[in-house]
Amino acid sequence: MGKKQIYSGTKKERNNQAVAKYQQTKKGKVAQKRANQKPKRRAKNKLYRRSSKGKVTRRKYQNAHYDPQERYERSIKYLYGITIVEYDEIFEKQNGVCAICGGINEGGQRLAIDHDHKNGEIRGLLCIRCNMWLGKFENNPDLFKEFEKYLKGQSPHNIKKPGGNCPERRN
Repeated sequence: MGKKQIYSGTKKERNNQAVAKYQQTKKGKVAQKRANQKPKRRAKNKLYRRSSKGKVTRRKYQNAHYDPQERYERSIKYLYGITIVEYDEIFEKQNGVCAICGGINEGGQRLAIDHDHKNGEIRGLLCIRCNMWLGKFENNPDLFKEFEKYLKGQSPHNIKKPGGNCPERRN
């Protein structure tokens, strides 16, 4: 058994003595060399990450490990506090259509989760168009009244000019 080294002085001095002794060993010298190279390595890695080759490598890794379904599940759990199972239950209750217009999204996109921004309560699932318009009207209810007047022809800004070759008028 080796002799136990007894250090004298304050705790800080004893710590400095132990560090100095460690730095004299082979393992300590290797650790010191690595520590001195850290800033150079960090700078080199930063340059690589910003280079086109680094970006391509990172993109390949991300694409290989990307699962859109998993990402969607995580996002709705974080944003709305519901699981994909709860989303599917709401979807089934609404028969897979928008809660306002009864339509579906083009391209097979999921229906958007409509929620009250004040209390976070989920109201239903909406198509993209209804969700966008609801967002505009929710923040400014008077705007909805103006739209209604305009469509009825009661707005002072209506022009009432015969249309051209509109596809809806052809039928």
